Formats: sequence, C-alpha cells, structure tokens
Amino acid sequence: MSSIITPETKTVSYVKLSSLIPQGWEDLLGYLSENAPFSWGDNEITLVSSKRFLQHFNEVLNLHEITDAPELQEVIKIIEDGLGETYIDLES
Repeated sequence: MSSIITPETKTVSYVKLSSLIPQGWEDLLGYLSENAPFSWGDNEITLVSSKRFLQHFNEVLNLHEITDAPELQEVIKIIEDGLGETYIDLES
C-alpha cells in the first residue's frame, strides 16, 4: 500500500532573542541556556513559544536573584504584552 504524505504548512512569526536582551545583559544568555527546558541546539533557527520562554526567563531571574532590573522588567512586559503567538528564536 502506498501513501502520500502531505505536510501541514503553517506560517509563524518570530523575533530574535538577541533583540530582546538589553545591551550590557549578554551574560544573561548563559544563565538562560543552563538547564533550559528546551533545546538551544546548534541550529540556524530554534524557536520556542514566547509563553514557554517567559516562564523559563522568570525562573532564571528568580534563581539568580535578579529582581530589580528595570531593563529586564521591560523585556518581560514586551513578551507578555506584545508578542502573543510570536515565537522567540534562541539561535540569533
């Protein structure tokens, strides 16, 4: 029996993680990649939902006791209020 596979096609939008991290906070990327609940891989594009990323982002900030940084609070606000169904590309 022969079957034809028809892949489902979806269009998604994404933002680069590097565009969300404020200047001077590049070390935060190392904290975010440690024990992340999703794969950072070594790909050209690795997408994670903004909701899932935000949960991990908040956990990392709490773990490292980074709670009073206005720049990072702005990142949280952007993700919560502005990204909706937009994904975050971890590789760029």
